[in-house]
Amino acid sequence: MDKNTLLGILAIGAILLGFSFYNSKQNEKFQAEKHRQDSIAAVKIASERAFQPAAENPTTTTLTVAA
Repeated sequence: MDKNTLLGILAIGAILLGFSFYNSKQNEKFQAEKHRQDSIAAVKIASERAFQPAAENPTTTTLTVAA
């Protein structure tokens, strides 16, 4: 193996390692933003269910007290 081949292989390895590192940081940012969006959607759905009338909301129970 001559000097140029060795330098080429090392350059390709450095590019692959750099890309892998950069991509992992971007994935962390993506996952954090996805978690944020999912949380907002969950709160929105929960608030919509909370303001539905009792007949339409099956999770709401009505207690009656005998007099």
